[in-house]
Amino acid sequence: ADEDNHAQVVADSADAVLRALRERNQGRRRQKGKNAHPPAGLRRLAVGLGWLAWLAFLGGVVWLLLAAPEAWRREWPLLERAHALLAADAPEAAPLTLTLANRGMWEKTPQGWRLSVDGIVHNRSDRMQVIPPIIVLLRDDAGRIRAKAIARPVSARVPPHGKVGFVAELERIHLDGDEQGGITVVAEFARIEPRPHGPEPASPRQAEDAGHGQQENGHGPHPGR
Repeated sequence: ADEDNHAQVVADSADAVLRALRERNQGRRRQKGKNAHPPAGLRRLAVGLGWLAWLAFLGGVVWLLLAAPEAWRREWPLLERAHALLAADAPEAAPLTLTLANRGMWEKTPQGWRLSVDGIVHNRSDRMQVIPPIIVLLRDDAGRIRAKAIARPVSARVPPHGKVGFVAELERIHLDGDEQGGITVVAEFARIEPRPHGPEPASPRQAEDAGHGQQENGHGPHPGR
C-alpha cells in the first residue's frame, strides 16, 4: 500500500510539473502574440508618422526645385534634361504680372469724376525686365470702356523676382447716379504691334517732290487742318 501511495504521489507531482510547463509555454506564446500585434492606436500612430515623413520628403524636393534650381541642375544633370524636355512643349509663363492695390480713390471735379489708382508690377523671372506701357481701364457692367489712362511706373525696369509700383490718374469720367458700383478697374500691358518693314525712307528732295505732287492731285492737307 505504501508503494502504491508513493507511486501515486510521484504521478501527481509529474502531472503538476507538466501542467506548470504547459502553462508557462502558453503564457510565453500569448506574450509573443501581443508583441507581434501592437495595439491599434500604436499602429495608427506609426502609419501617421510614416505619411508625415513622406510628405516632408516631397516638400523638401519641391522646395529644392523652386528655391535652388541651379543646385539640383548641378547635382542631377539627367533631371535637368528631363525638365528641359517637359518644358519644351509647355507654354512660357509671362515674366511680368500686374496687381492693383485697391479699387482706387474717387474725387468729384467740375469736369467729372477723377480716379487715382496704384498697383504693382511683379517680375517672376530670373532676369531684369523692362516694363512695357501699362494701361488702366474702367469697364462698366456691359463691358464698355468708360475711361483709360497710361500708368506711370516708379522705375522703367524690374529686378529679378522684384516688384515696382505704378500709379495712374483717370480724369473727366462721366458717370450717372451710382454707376461707380458697376465699374471695374483693370490694369494690363499695352500690346505693341511689330512695325512692318516698308520701303526705305525717302530723301528730303524725294519727300518734297512727293508732297508737291499730292497737293497738285488734290490729296494734300487742306488749309486749316
